[in-house]
Amino acid sequence: LAKTPAEKQSIAEVQAKLAADDRRRQSERESAFTEELNDIKKRVATLENDVKDGEVPNDTIYDQLQADLNRMALSGNGIPNSLTGQLKPLELRVQATRKQVLADKRYLESLRKITQTVGNISQFQTVLQAHAREFPERVESADFQIVAGEVDIWKDIDQWRSFFLDRRF
Repeated sequence: LAKTPAEKQSIAEVQAKLAADDRRRQSERESAFTEELNDIKKRVATLENDVKDGEVPNDTIYDQLQADLNRMALSGNGIPNSLTGQLKPLELRVQATRKQVLADKRYLESLRKITQTVGNISQFQTVLQAHAREFPERVESADFQIVAGEVDIWKDIDQWRSFFLDRRF
């Protein structure tokens, strides 16, 4: 469309300004994405450290991290893969931490049930066996299986104790 050298020069200048503006906006988008990514990395690291220290985060923390990661993934168009590619590993870390916390809760609940059933032979045997099945990798599970298999000995001891308590010597 430009016919004269001055018009061509003017169009080239406008195109250069537009390209510079595009680069500046892209740089701002990448900086904002990087800043938010770094914030999420810190939050994930804090979550992992809290769990290592024995704290049990509430579900809101996981849900908010997941929502932020999803939002960033959706807003990542035009962001280099070197940045957007860091989202999935963070998501996997959050999921793994949540899974570990849930497993720890189940484990502690299983131990609580064992404690609650002490004194009731059949329930105690049942929860020991259930614990050993659910947590076979735990050190105590093999011992719990052995103890659960000794139910006849428990009953004999209980009968002997009852007999002895009923007698006055």
